[in-house]
Amino acid sequence: MDSVCFRHLLAQEVTAPNFSAYCNCVLFFFILFLACVSWPSPRPPPPPPPYRPPPRPPPPPPVRPTTISACPPSQDLTSNRGETTRKIAWNAPQITNGSPPYNVVRTGPESGSEFDCNGEPTKVCYYAEGRGGRSATCCFNVQCSIIECSEIGEIDSGVVECTNGNAFGSVCTFQCDDGFILEGPTVSVCEESGMADPAVEWTNDKPTCQHAACPILQPPLHGSFALHKSSFAEIAFQQCQEGWEVPRVAMAMSYTGEFHCSFGTDWQPSTVYDCSETSRPGRMRILNELQYYSGNCEDDQTKKAIATNFVQQINQETTNRNLQDVWKNCGSCGVEDVTVECRIESRRRKRDSAPSTDEYVLDIKFYLSMDVPASNSHEKDIGELFDMKGLLSNVSKEIADQATDGHIVPEVPGLQLTLHDVPVIYHEVNPVCESGFASNRAKLNCVACPWGTFNDETESVCIPCPVGQYQNKTKRTTCNKCDEGMSTIMEGSVNITECIDLCPAGTSSPTGFQPCSRCNETSVQPQMGQQSCLPCGEREMKSQTSEKCILHSIGLFDGCTEGYCENGGTCQEPYLTCKCPSTATGARCETLIACLPIPTVEQGFLECDDNDEHLFNCTHHCNENNLPSVATLSTYNCGTSTFCYWNYESPINRNRILPSCVEPEIPDNVTLTYHSTYPGLSCTKANQNEVKTQINEWANDICSGVCDAKTVTVEGCPGKGKKRTPMTGVRKVVTVTAPYDARGGNMFLMLTLQ
Repeated sequence: MDSVCFRHLLAQEVTAPNFSAYCNCVLFFFILFLACVSWPSPRPPPPPPPYRPPPRPPPPPPVRPTTISACPPSQDLTSNRGETTRKIAWNAPQITNGSPPYNVVRTGPESGSEFDCNGEPTKVCYYAEGRGGRSATCCFNVQCSIIECSEIGEIDSGVVECTNGNAFGSVCTFQCDDGFILEGPTVSVCEESGMADPAVEWTNDKPTCQHAACPILQPPLHGSFALHKSSFAEIAFQQCQEGWEVPRVAMAMSYTGEFHCSFGTDWQPSTVYDCSETSRPGRMRILNELQYYSGNCEDDQTKKAIATNFVQQINQETTNRNLQDVWKNCGSCGVEDVTVECRIESRRRKRDSAPSTDEYVLDIKFYLSMDVPASNSHEKDIGELFDMKGLLSNVSKEIADQATDGHIVPEVPGLQLTLHDVPVIYHEVNPVCESGFASNRAKLNCVACPWGTFNDETESVCIPCPVGQYQNKTKRTTCNKCDEGMSTIMEGSVNITECIDLCPAGTSSPTGFQPCSRCNETSVQPQMGQQSCLPCGEREMKSQTSEKCILHSIGLFDGCTEGYCENGGTCQEPYLTCKCPSTATGARCETLIACLPIPTVEQGFLECDDNDEHLFNCTHHCNENNLPSVATLSTYNCGTSTFCYWNYESPINRNRILPSCVEPEIPDNVTLTYHSTYPGLSCTKANQNEVKTQINEWANDICSGVCDAKTVTVEGCPGKGKKRTPMTGVRKVVTVTAPYDARGGNMFLMLTLQ
């Protein structure tokens, strides 16, 4: 059965005839399988384990005390360089042997905080609390101090500025007040000293501030300067040899020969004029003015008649007895240059309520004059000239008195004259000098006009040559003009060499003189000698053929090209402007700046260091047995830092003259002249005499035989008429002479007279 079934199972196909046999075989094998398989029999469940009670929980650990280990130590530090605070850090303490959980509390700043370095300790504490309320504490101090140098203090006449007081790293700078110069370092720093004590110190000692020296004042020809120094300034008094005087030059303030210099500034006035020779005037005269109210006096014939009639009343043929007596004492006196002026003046009536009215005023001006005889004696000149001044003053005073009293009234038919509210205008006696001389009213002499000035007889003083002119001679009536295209920098020029080239049209410079810079493509300058160019308008550029602005289109500029700017200049767009180095100037840097040659020194020399950039640093030396005629500068410099000007060039040294060297000579005598005024003192004869007496006694008492108060004169007091209000202000002139004393004792005595 099994083999038959096996064959059926191996048959490749199951067909309908054998399908039943196939199924029977499958069933047979399935039953056989079930019979052969051994199936396990079920086991009984195990018996339950014996009962055991649950284990007890372990006891809690014991509560141990809380402790802190590695508590940070206290810290005492110093500030870092240049700081007033410092960050300070520490390691946080460790909690050990305690029973967790822990509760940690900190009081005070945390680690790494910024502390003020004020030397005060800051307390920091850590509090640790464990289980059971057991706690521990850790406290320490944190401190920061500033390490300081000694107090640097202040400097006289200066300022000290420090970045951080006296602290380590502080930088202190020193500056002096105006008029003072710093001698010593400009900076001092608080640095480590390299020693334990002191740990820090200043790198430099404090400097001092000294009075700045005034510039060298070149002495005048035929004269010298007497210098007087105070705590804040220098004063120089020009003195002249006998027969020479300080010139009378019209300036913003009259030239008196007195110069002032606050330390560190220039001398004022800036121009020193040489002493001028003096001469005796040919005549002296005094201007007189009488004023009357009148009717219509504008007719020329009326004026002529008034002048003729007036002269007849006051000249030497007058019938006025008082005037006749005066004229007898002044035989050489005469009346000249009589003029009559007529004007309209608003006059208020005496009653305040009365309206003002217009009235004609007749002004009669005339000169009283007298010839001065020739003389060769200086002492005789002084006395004689003042006597002549007195005679003229007496005649003038008497005429004024007679007019005030109504004894002199010009008589003209149809014209009635009454005294003006101010009937007399007073003037002083003046010497009459020839052309090229200025009159000195105080000394009644004539003073030649110095170089750089002129006098055309229309002024009583010398007039400085205007800008663009010069005068290299004395006693001149005009000045010489510079050539076309040239001018002088300032008025009062004395030499043609001071005529320098002006900037031509199309250029400019800060002074208007060469070297000049060409105007760029967007500016013009049609005139010469100008200090700036005139900008063109928007969308305009300079014409190629003239100094005019014309319209342009954007794009006409080609831009910067190589070589457009010369001498190392840098071209800048869009308008092609050149930025020049310090050694060049001009629109395209075409003009090199250079110092003038090293100047020469008479009987001496300059010893200079120079380099390729023509920077000079020179010292002044004299030949053997010679000394500088005046004080010299410590160094004479010229270079780009001085804009290529020598540092001794100034308005008072326009010709760049260096101090010459001379053989020293000892003078025999020293003479000083003082001028002063007693403003509140009436100008009476008694007061004048009293001033002379007291000054002579006082001066001789101070001199004690060492010096001599040679002359004392009182000036500025006109004669006093019967109805004239006394004038105030007595002006004195004292001349003191003393033998030369090398120690300066005589000079000190003479200066105390001031």
